[in-house]
Amino acid sequence: MAASSPLGHNLALLLTAVKDWAETHFDEVHEARERYDTEILDD
Repeated sequence: MAASSPLGHNLALLLTAVKDWAETHFDEVHEARERYDTEILDD
């Protein structure tokens, strides 16, 4: 990810970390959403 300024570079680092976290925890998030949909929304 290219950044044109120090501020942009800092933002790019943060967004990369969020992307990495989301990719690592995708299955857990999906399972939690499924549980929510069945336990909370079906009541």
